[in-house]
Amino acid sequence: MEETGHLVQNIAKNIRALRMSKRLTQKEVAKAIGIHLSQYARIENAKIHAPVVTIVQIAEFFNVSVSMVVVGKEMTSKTKALSSKKKSLEEKFKELEKSTKKDVQIACEMMELLIIKDKLRGLEDETDTSE
Repeated sequence: MEETGHLVQNIAKNIRALRMSKRLTQKEVAKAIGIHLSQYARIENAKIHAPVVTIVQIAEFFNVSVSMVVVGKEMTSKTKALSSKKKSLEEKFKELEKSTKKDVQIACEMMELLIIKDKLRGLEDETDTSE
């Protein structure tokens, strides 16, 4: 949970910086992206999580990447390569939507196992470097 709170605060800080760099009010940005001022203010003050669609709208409004809104910097070439892989995964997920519930469940379980494997690998790496 603490990581999520940090992410919300980081996004809020980046959004505020973008807005202030253009000398805009919260009301102007909220109106431009089509959300209520109170919702925008809660996002910028890290009171609520910004929905992904809102993050995308903010990025488009300020003509920056979503990466700039979320992390405060543009993507590196390595990140761009990962983004390309993500798009490939998204296409596979769209195809998976056509599958049966059982197939979707199996795919989810396989992904969970891969995530656990990567976490264990990360723990092994930490143990190796601390010895």
